[in-house]
Amino acid sequence: MEDKRLTETPSDAYEPRNSGVELCSYDLTYVDGDYVMSRGRVVNALASTVVRLTTADRRSGFGETCPLGSNYLPAHAAGARAALAELAPQLIGADATNPTALTRLMDRALAGHPYAKSAADIACWDLLGQYAGRPVCDLLGGRNSERFPLYVAISLGSPAEMAEHVRELRSRDIHRFQLKLGEDPVEDAARVHAVVRATEGGDVVVADANGGWSLRDALTAVRLIDELPGIFLEQPCATFEECLRVRRRSSLPMSSTRSSPTWRACCAPGRATRSRASTSRSAGSAA
Repeated sequence: MEDKRLTETPSDAYEPRNSGVELCSYDLTYVDGDYVMSRGRVVNALASTVVRLTTADRRSGFGETCPLGSNYLPAHAAGARAALAELAPQLIGADATNPTALTRLMDRALAGHPYAKSAADIACWDLLGQYAGRPVCDLLGGRNSERFPLYVAISLGSPAEMAEHVRELRSRDIHRFQLKLGEDPVEDAARVHAVVRATEGGDVVVADANGGWSLRDALTAVRLIDELPGIFLEQPCATFEECLRVRRRSSLPMSSTRSSPTWRACCAPGRATRSRASTSRSAGSAA
């Protein structure tokens, strides 16, 4: 692990103000070797960046940002580290218990780069939880359940390979699967059918094209899988407008993860039925 101390100002004061900012980077590998998505995108290791904020009374809060390569969203690891290095001096002296003020400070210091700012934001929430004596989930509204169901991404492969992967995961009591699609729509439909045959009632299968289908290909694919049970559709096309047209022609519940312009746009009638928030896209929880 590379540990790079950016800025530190010693202080004996007992107060929750940032006195030090550190960055650590490491390579995060994929347990199954290659993580394969549409459009020839293959990932086997990702450069992740951890931010450590240290307060004057020597408490530490941690946050992390790990872009999914450099060709998935407008974000990349080197950009995150450069942006955080630019922001680090501005964070010294900031109140670590005020995530909203920290976000405004970062936005004044640097335009854009929400994926980088999110790591500092989460570190701030970590510190706020320590001072409040509560877990961060309580600060954000409360714990909804004691267990969080795990879902696993199934790399793009042949129908037989993807179905076998799902069967192996089901033997380990995993029942939620995100299928990587976005190639030929007829072949993608065959992948979905093969996986559904490998599952049982109560399992959840997400057909995720990662924006890889054209509008025409997306409409072809949904016609071929529309009647399958337990299927969710995720990000079929690259733009929100294309996804909206697909949504209006399919009975499948659909989520949008990378193209929705606003929450209001997502929640309008006839639009996405599910939207997953990404702290790295919105500059963190306080944005």
